[in-house]
Amino acid sequence: MPTDDRYWRMGSIYNNPDDGALWVEKRFGLGYTINMGRPDAKKYLLGFVLRPTSFLVLLFL
Repeated sequence: MPTDDRYWRMGSIYNNPDDGALWVEKRFGLGYTINMGRPDAKKYLLGFVLRPTSFLVLLFL
């Protein structure tokens, strides 16, 4: 399903709180991107950042 151009920011960030999908097809190319309009998206990305960061912190303590 194609997404509306008005919900894309900076060409690659999709932000549509009315879209129920957490993952949407990328605007260009292959793959999917996260819908930053969903509340779960911020938690998901925070987990992506915190896991490697906490691993590095524990590694160098």
